[in-house]
Amino acid sequence: MKYYYFFIIAIPLLFFFGCPEKPVDFEELPNTGSIQGRVTNTSSVGINGATITTNPVTSTVTTSSAGNYTITNANPGNYSVTASLSGYVTNTTSVSVQAGQTATGNITLTASVTTGSITGKISNSSGTGLSGATVNTNPVTMTVSTDGEGNYTISNVNAGNYNLSASLIGYVTNTTSVTVQAGQTTTGDIILVAAVTTGSISGKISKSTGTGISGASVTTNPATTTVTTNSSGNYTISNVNTGNYIVSASSSGYVTNTTSVTVQAGQTTTGDIILAAAVTTGSISGKISNSTGTGISGASVTTNPATTTVTTNSSGNYTISNVNTGNYTVSASSSGYVTNTINLNVQAGQTATGNITLATQTGGFTCGTSTVSYSGKTYNTVQIGSQCWLKENLNVGTRINGSQNPSNNGVVEKYCYNDNESNCNNYGGLYQWNEAMQYITTAGAMGICPESWHIPTESEYLSVKTYVNNDGNALKAIGQGNGIGAGTNTSGFSALLGGSGASGNYSGLAFDTYLITSSKSTNYPKYFKLESGNSYFLSGNGFTFSGFSLRCIKD
Repeated sequence: MKYYYFFIIAIPLLFFFGCPEKPVDFEELPNTGSIQGRVTNTSSVGINGATITTNPVTSTVTTSSAGNYTITNANPGNYSVTASLSGYVTNTTSVSVQAGQTATGNITLTASVTTGSITGKISNSSGTGLSGATVNTNPVTMTVSTDGEGNYTISNVNAGNYNLSASLIGYVTNTTSVTVQAGQTTTGDIILVAAVTTGSISGKISKSTGTGISGASVTTNPATTTVTTNSSGNYTISNVNTGNYIVSASSSGYVTNTTSVTVQAGQTTTGDIILAAAVTTGSISGKISNSTGTGISGASVTTNPATTTVTTNSSGNYTISNVNTGNYTVSASSSGYVTNTINLNVQAGQTATGNITLATQTGGFTCGTSTVSYSGKTYNTVQIGSQCWLKENLNVGTRINGSQNPSNNGVVEKYCYNDNESNCNNYGGLYQWNEAMQYITTAGAMGICPESWHIPTESEYLSVKTYVNNDGNALKAIGQGNGIGAGTNTSGFSALLGGSGASGNYSGLAFDTYLITSSKSTNYPKYFKLESGNSYFLSGNGFTFSGFSLRCIKD
């Protein structure tokens, strides 16, 4: 009976406590969890692209750029989470997944390769690769050189940060920073700027007044480029190697001048130069006097080449100004006097002295204008200094063949070149010394010369040589000689290159002439010689049997 009452009471209580107002939805309760974490290297840097797997197997995922990953819907339980990536040693961690919770699974991967490489291109500012450039690193690894296209590679570089340096002669060294990661190739391109190894010189070439000189030539020592100034006198010499230079400026009508400069790379050095006007003329000044030294007033003084004709003052002095540099024959003449000349040289900025003595005219003979008639021929005369000479070689006597010798028979005997009388007419006769001297040996003898004339001595020819400043060309007639030996005849002597003869042989026509003197050296007569190819007026000893030309000088 008591069991009956218990049942009756228990049934209502069961319904009261066991029946909630709303049924429970068991599907809303989570029954999975998740796994998330970060994969890093030993430097705690996130590793991108690592593969994440689990055991037991869930989802396979890949890490983000920061190394993060997440695996969802993992059943509750214990898992081994594995991270792997090429270049790293695979690593695993254990996690426990609970329903509705996220388990953390961070993993550190150790690089399996501990070195990387650096590769790149060394180029100039226009992008062209530079061959032979030297590439090195700091910290030090390996020093390499670029190939023909400017490329290089440095292998087996420990992971880390490096300063990369490139250098090449003619370029400014440059660097860049790179980070080398294990198993990876880092790019290190570098551009090199061409080094400035030259400078320039710039300046102005001007007159003493400061005005620029156009067209002046500017040179340097050591030599660089020769340039010409512009219309304002300015110039620039570019691409000049560094160093010390002497800059020289020159221009027609100015005295060349220089300055010293030092050229530095990438800089312009100033080299201004002032040119002084060149003195291109000189003057001739002197006194025209008589044989006693008294000045001759009113004497006319001229020059050849012609300059200004001037007249002496009351003291016989004269000056010819603004005479171009060069050699001149100065001539002085005055009524009642024999015209006389001298040779002199005028130099820029200097005064050449031209004193001249005039001899008093006697017997109506004026050297240089009067002629001499002798043995059927007429000879002109020429005044050379204080001397009066026949202007032509003597041509008197009877021609004999070159194989014959003249004799002391009272007949003047001569040779004609190649035994041809026409050569005597053109060049004068050729005489043996004894025949010319008429078989006496006294220096200054008349010989076969006209009355009041004689055969010149060695000393008299030396006076002529001094008068023409040792210039044999001044004695040769125009058209005689060639090149540096061409006759100018500034003395008026009008020598002809008539050659010579001896023992029947003749030589030297148009090439040389030998002039007889009345002087001897021991047993050999003295002579003077002119040649076609030079300007010498030479003296020497000859043989008495040689046939030479003869000029006569007035007593």
